[in-house]
Amino acid sequence: MARKLSKIRLFLLTLSALFGAAACSSSDIAKIGIQVDPLCAAVAPGTTQQFNARIFIDDVDQGIDNAAVNWSVLGGDVNGVVDANGLYTAPDTNPPPAVQVTVIATSKEDDQKEGQATAVLSGACPVVPPPTQSF
Repeated sequence: MARKLSKIRLFLLTLSALFGAAACSSSDIAKIGIQVDPLCAAVAPGTTQQFNARIFIDDVDQGIDNAAVNWSVLGGDVNGVVDANGLYTAPDTNPPPAVQVTVIATSKEDDQKEGQATAVLSGACPVVPPPTQSF
């Protein structure tokens, strides 16, 4: 995935050099998006949950690429840890007052782009209806 992003960046730089900077607008820059799957998971204390980063470039699904992101847990290690592959390990006991923990995948190409998921340490994930589309 990182190679795809680098190739796109190289392509855009080449276009800019060939046609001049004025010919390249901000709309020519690839838009990166990240979605973390599953969006929510119930995780018992001391157990693990695999999260995956789905990468989008210009709204086109590029598939899962956990190596294209940096993984982190909001609030630090007291809320559990996540490794470089997206494997989250819940703390052995629920940290007060955390009942829900946010797992974050941040793009290595653009650290302003991230996706988030929730690990519920006590209870179940809320039932959320699927998004609807309007035409």
